[in-house]
Amino acid sequence: MKSIISTVIISIYFINLSNGQTGKVGINISTPLAMLHVKDSSVVFTGTEGSLPTPPGNPPISGEGIRMMWYPNKAAFRTGYVIADNWDRDNIGRFSFASGYNPRATGFSSIALGSYAFAIGGNSTAMGTATNAIGENSTAMGYNTNATGDYSTSMGYFTTARPYGATVIGRYNDSIGLGSPTMWVTSDPIFIIGNGSISGRRNAFIILKDAKTGINIPNGLPQAGLHIKGVDGSQNNHIRLEDDNTSDYSSVYFNGDLILRNNKVGGDFYFKNDVGTDLVKLFSSGNSVLFGKLARPSSGEDRNLLPICYGSVSSTGLINSGTSNFTVTKTGTGQYEISISGETYSNSGFTSSATALTLSFPRMATTTSSGGGNLVVKVWEASAAPAVAVDSGFHFIVYKQ
Repeated sequence: MKSIISTVIISIYFINLSNGQTGKVGINISTPLAMLHVKDSSVVFTGTEGSLPTPPGNPPISGEGIRMMWYPNKAAFRTGYVIADNWDRDNIGRFSFASGYNPRATGFSSIALGSYAFAIGGNSTAMGTATNAIGENSTAMGYNTNATGDYSTSMGYFTTARPYGATVIGRYNDSIGLGSPTMWVTSDPIFIIGNGSISGRRNAFIILKDAKTGINIPNGLPQAGLHIKGVDGSQNNHIRLEDDNTSDYSSVYFNGDLILRNNKVGGDFYFKNDVGTDLVKLFSSGNSVLFGKLARPSSGEDRNLLPICYGSVSSTGLINSGTSNFTVTKTGTGQYEISISGETYSNSGFTSSATALTLSFPRMATTTSSGGGNLVVKVWEASAAPAVAVDSGFHFIVYKQ
């Protein structure tokens, strides 16, 4: 009896039912400013000890209305305005939280914040306006976004993340139509940036789970490690490489032809090896330099399509011009023996041609092997019958087969 009296006295002391006409209740305060006013203390709402009851009872109130509600049978909390049955028992997930205008958190431990934000999947989160987090552990944020794949994230404006584990940002992306929402499939997208509109969905950027990456592929999947679709048909259609210190740039694009363009006046093209050594130079004038051999694919590296030796020789055997890898010896009338550095000339291993230099008499030049590893050039007076050897200047060129 004493315990009951003490409890009543303590309750009356701490609960001051002042302003009784308005029904305001104050705890530890004599003039409550709200229907329930707790001053300088904490408030605890507890549920059933241990596991939640099965089946759960109904929440304190159901149907449409404006309220803040703790639902202990599902350890769930609701605050804001609800339409119809979104906060009724079967639409409230265990350990869920929803706040805003008609939000719905149905999934286990789900969170819905905003206006018509629906968190349906387990451990899902929906935030914003008309967002739907449907997949397990999914997240939908922004306006009219949908995360239907498990572990997916959809953010922005009218975006949809359908494949398992995918992230989509931007607006009006093309969800590709395919893709498993529950399984990891390497050919499915993992990241999409949408740049569509109400009149048509499209993607600006897409990465697949196998790392294939696409730029400006509006409604398809990339087919290569880097797949770029042209944007405007100009020289900036595909790739633009710009200098860090100037506005000079180069372009790589395809318009039926593959085009590499250096837009710097006088700019050249270089091909280099792994240590930075020049292999090929293409000059803006159109000239080119090849450092090495130009070989026939079927013949091997040593079958060079570029001449290994060429020059202009006077009638006395003096070298007028040419490469620096040969010497000439005049061995007789109209006969010149050419030794090529590092080479043993033979008729079967080399191809050569010589042209006699003359303005008045028809002359011809022939080439053959000396038999000792040198090239022999013979010049003939063609007007005589039979032709006779004659001293004459000539040009020659030698290829290695």
